[in-house]
Amino acid sequence: MKTTFTILLLLQSFMVNLQAGSISGNVSYSGNSTGTIIVAAFTSYSFQTDPTSVVTLDGPGEYRLNDLADGKYYILSLLAKDLNFIKATDPFGFYGLSEKPDSILVQNNDVKNINFVLYDCTVENPNPFAQEWKEPDLRISLPNSTMNGRDPSLAYDGTYLYLCKHDSINSSGEKIYKINPETGNVAETIFLNLESSLNRICWIDQLIFMNGQFWIKGGFGTLPQVGTPGIFKADLYSGTSSPQMVFPDSVYRSVKMTTDGENIFLSMDSSGTTKIVKFNPNSTLTIPSIPFINLDNRVRQMTYGDGYLWVGIDKINKFDPTTGDFLGSIDLPGFAAEIYFDNKFWCYNEESNSILVYNANVTGLEEVVFPTTLTLSQNYPNPFNPITTIRYTIPKNLEKTHVILKIFDILGREVQNLVSEKQSGGEYEVLFNANGLPSGIYLYRLYAGDFTETKKLILLK
Repeated sequence: MKTTFTILLLLQSFMVNLQAGSISGNVSYSGNSTGTIIVAAFTSYSFQTDPTSVVTLDGPGEYRLNDLADGKYYILSLLAKDLNFIKATDPFGFYGLSEKPDSILVQNNDVKNINFVLYDCTVENPNPFAQEWKEPDLRISLPNSTMNGRDPSLAYDGTYLYLCKHDSINSSGEKIYKINPETGNVAETIFLNLESSLNRICWIDQLIFMNGQFWIKGGFGTLPQVGTPGIFKADLYSGTSSPQMVFPDSVYRSVKMTTDGENIFLSMDSSGTTKIVKFNPNSTLTIPSIPFINLDNRVRQMTYGDGYLWVGIDKINKFDPTTGDFLGSIDLPGFAAEIYFDNKFWCYNEESNSILVYNANVTGLEEVVFPTTLTLSQNYPNPFNPITTIRYTIPKNLEKTHVILKIFDILGREVQNLVSEKQSGGEYEVLFNANGLPSGIYLYRLYAGDFTETKKLILLK
């Protein structure tokens, strides 16, 4: 049985915290839109970091965000019919009395009566999490028998598409529809009984097909507890799971996964960053923590095809699956990169109960131009209050090198360490949040191999 929330879209992942604090209140909405409401707690008012805690509601009403460590939080909420396709007009709101969210202080206590209202957004004032919509090249309508259910995911075995849907919250039923991609007809329906018992499938978040077998991102039964989140090989007809790899407890919930036939690529959110790890599940017993690719934004969808890794964020980004190099992007919405074959991207649209098909259109690929010199740019804006962006470039021909970016005050005392990791050639940008620092002149310094450069920035409050 599924016992954890599957949060789709950008808010899918959250860190698990064992502290006792909580925030609760009421979400109001008086408009005509219907769908699922998400309420999330962030540690940054820009909402660019990972949410610390997330809950979903079937409609307006009371919410409670648990397991919050001591600190300041900002509460965001949105309502959508289909969480994979947030529209510009979908309702949105946050806790605050002005245009800027108000912070909520948690100190090992329960903060109550944090009430706020969702408002209908418009094209002129869109939902900030909206994904730009593009009309598909082909829309394949599915039979009405596939309409019901929640938490959909799509897989492909080389011949058929598999649409997986959970019957309802806390239901023990899962249906997997085997679909002809040319006609949309259902060739077979697999009825899966979810069980919170040893070596059984407890829930399914995502399904992929690799070397003649299905692999699941979801929950499996193990000892000493059942309902353990991880990745495992599964027999859909018998409902059994083996072998099993557990998500690391201290860091992440997985967002999306795909395979090149030998390796699994898994995107994970952790401490405000998104990374993609790569591993061969037949040669390791654990999910690695070392990133194969570092990203600045959450992954909406991810797939593999034609020898490339396709990562859907705002656009569909193309990566070399061997080196992890970014190769360019296609001007198609990130949600389309659920499945790739026949030079097309395929994705399931829950609202219309149809398969959307987008031509890959490789002639429209925006190839990345790698820099030829290592440079540190002036921050923007400057002066700033309290957030500014620092950009730098690393040449393609430079071997992966350890990069450090630090902030100092005018007396040379270190204020903050923004970057300390190995990076490949490319363009990078880092946000510096000076909240809590006094106005004045600061220095930012980039170290990369033998390269060192320092520039000034001005914090003006």
